[in-house]
Amino acid sequence: MLMKRVALFLPDGVGIRNYLFSQLITKLVEEQSEVVLIASLSEKAIREAESVHGMKFEVVRLPDYKEGIREKFYRELENISRLRHFLRKLKNPTLISDHEWRRLTKYKGAAWWFYYIIRFISNFTVSYSLIKLINNKYQNRVGKSPFLNDFKSMVKDIAPDVILCTHQRALTTSPLFAAARLLGVKTVTAIYSWDNLPKARLAFRADKYLVWSDYMKDELLFYYPEIDSEKVAVTGTPQFEFYRRDDLLLSREEFCRDYGFDPKHPIVCYSGGDRLTSPYDQDYLNDLADALKSLPENETVQILFRRCPVDW
Repeated sequence: MLMKRVALFLPDGVGIRNYLFSQLITKLVEEQSEVVLIASLSEKAIREAESVHGMKFEVVRLPDYKEGIREKFYRELENISRLRHFLRKLKNPTLISDHEWRRLTKYKGAAWWFYYIIRFISNFTVSYSLIKLINNKYQNRVGKSPFLNDFKSMVKDIAPDVILCTHQRALTTSPLFAAARLLGVKTVTAIYSWDNLPKARLAFRADKYLVWSDYMKDELLFYYPEIDSEKVAVTGTPQFEFYRRDDLLLSREEFCRDYGFDPKHPIVCYSGGDRLTSPYDQDYLNDLADALKSLPENETVQILFRRCPVDW
């Protein structure tokens, strides 16, 4: 059997948690695949992953990419137009609640006008034929990006049989997949979360789409009817495998010993959000710490802070 070379694209911390620390890489190696990581990870994150899997990784750094104003315009216009299209089709105004006019207040100056114009134009681009046309224009602009040659050079150097993207919302996937398409390399993307399809965040196109369930497959084909059913595979998702692995279970004493906690005192777990949706986490965490420090010494409470993996 010829060994396949799989390039695993990790655009952000979500891919680290859901894929790099899962058993996916182990299974790929068992199936005689050679795994290359495309990522901009810290050395610490790479070492931790290598320790988990007991192997050394070949890591290729992602080239720089800055989205041009036209690419951004078409991408954002397609997003809002899709939301408006399915709002009318499903009669469900919650689909676009995060993009209503009042949300423009978070933008200032030129950015405000940019998004104002997009929202205005999107009132006239709700037909699906126009939405597909906008996506085609976006893909064409990505194909003309001055950064594309760097991505092509990287893909040539890696020489993968397939590129697997772990997060379909990642902006840098567009030039990466455009380069792969030009070089005849197969592309696969996983749909990261259950709510990503109604949010219309799938700007690029792949040769194959991996979804959690039959229900998610039906949703993908509903929201993106131009995608062929044969291109969608129901695979499940590795992000839940950790909850089913008994080998990861620790006793309270073992956990406290490994992470420096006192088993005699309670532990509060603070699960952080990402910078966009929870920008004041540091303030909440400080307030929590100040409140707990005011407790009597015999009532000490410890804090376990779980950083949002998106920001790794």
